Amino acid sequence: MRARRLILALAPFLAACGGDPEPPMPTGTKTVPTVEEHYQRRDLVTWRALAGDLPREERIAQMWALGELETDPLESIDLLLERLGDADPSVQLAAVVTVGRLAPASPRVAERLVALFGGPEEALRRHARLAVANLGEAAVEPLRAALASETLRVRWGAVTAAGACGAACAPLVGELTRLARADEHASVRRQARFSLARLGPSGIDACVELMRGSESTDRAELATALARAGPGVVEPMARLLGDEDEDLAARAAGVLVDLGTQALPALDALLDALKRAGPVRFNSAEALIAIGAPAIAKVKPLIESDDEGLAGIARYIVETWEKR
Repeated sequence: MRARRLILALAPFLAACGGDPEPPMPTGTKTVPTVEEHYQRRDLVTWRALAGDLPREERIAQMWALGELETDPLESIDLLLERLGDADPSVQLAAVVTVGRLAPASPRVAERLVALFGGPEEALRRHARLAVANLGEAAVEPLRAALASETLRVRWGAVTAAGACGAACAPLVGELTRLARADEHASVRRQARFSLARLGPSGIDACVELMRGSESTDRAELATALARAGPGVVEPMARLLGDEDEDLAARAAGVLVDLGTQALPALDALLDALKRAGPVRFNSAEALIAIGAPAIAKVKPLIESDDEGLAGIARYIVETWEKR
């Protein structure tokens, strides 16, 4: 249906190009041509050159169609830039979504998308963040500039997009750490913590350092961010299990609980942590239960330990797991 509506919208444009629009659909089983089929019958070079003052519907259709075609997105940079700066939000939105699909590795496109972070249209801001995240390293410098913006909406958008970009935005760890620690707005501080945890090893290390110097509430938020970052946090959390800061070690064990079977590489560190008392021991026990059979096989011999506390927690782990 989308292709059908698009073709009808393009009728004046196709006629101007010397091509006949698709005739009305008769009753029966005839198949409507796809957008790609329709445009592959046209001179794409000429079509891409048709910028300027096309009617609104044709500007929108042009962007949707461009997203359907298997062409080098860098060949259409000038057209994409023009449409991203269009005065009509609907045309802009079509261009933003198309950029997100084509993902041209162009800092110029990234700059234009980042400029939309402060706009009034919520849908446009959201899709601009998603599109920037698809541009990888090309987005780093435009995002760096936006992270220093005095406008809350721009700064928050840049923080969010950097996290969605992942390891390609690791060069922004320093800026995100600064915002996570000291931005005047709690929403930016919180989002910066979650984004840091998604930037790979350097971002994870930054989160760990933030945990060391944070209050309990902030530590809880950072621990949640790390738990959502996936298996890349297992090794850093395993190291923290032996930290002399009991609260920090307990939160590291809590992260491993949330990771479940992905925490298997931390098995030996968790077994050692059972020798500690309090929350560290209890959270480590829950992490071992979450890992499952490989951990239980290692825990069972500890039931015979002369250390009553260790034997008791080992018995709890095995019994709890067997009841599941």
